[in-house]
Amino acid sequence: MVLSVEEKKERKRIASKKYCEKNKEKLALKTKEYYHKNKEKESQRGKKYRQENKEKVALKKKEYNSNPINKEKNALKKKEYSKTPNGKKVNTLKQWKGRGLIASKEEKDRIYNLYLNQELCNACDCILTRTGKYCKTDANMDHCHETGRFRHIICHSCNVNDNWKKHFC
Repeated sequence: MVLSVEEKKERKRIASKKYCEKNKEKLALKTKEYYHKNKEKESQRGKKYRQENKEKVALKKKEYNSNPINKEKNALKKKEYSKTPNGKKVNTLKQWKGRGLIASKEEKDRIYNLYLNQELCNACDCILTRTGKYCKTDANMDHCHETGRFRHIICHSCNVNDNWKKHFC
């Protein structure tokens, strides 16, 4: 019985797989020794591979993003994510950064928790709301525009009219 090229390849693949399963530790040690002896060579090979494939990956990503169906899917995912608590937090922190707040990640988390949990305006003691439509009583993060440092959580009205200066300066 004469075997075809495909059948020979399949038998060889199965035999190789069995050998690898029986000799896992031996092969792992051999591989580790090889890489230890050839660190520089393997490092250069990895760099070359990444450099060659960087362009291919960028092209695939561009093709994926230029597809109208994928654009719609991504837009829907973003829209859904922005409605989650974590999505709201990310968007709020992005807005604050864009408006000039300078703070570490821990400080931003602390300020955001204060923003969510504070019930009264620090300046006029009105009850804070969170409609997102800039009504007078919406909670606002107030900060110094010169230094970027956080000052208070106050209502929109006090923030716009600088009423906080009457109470804190």
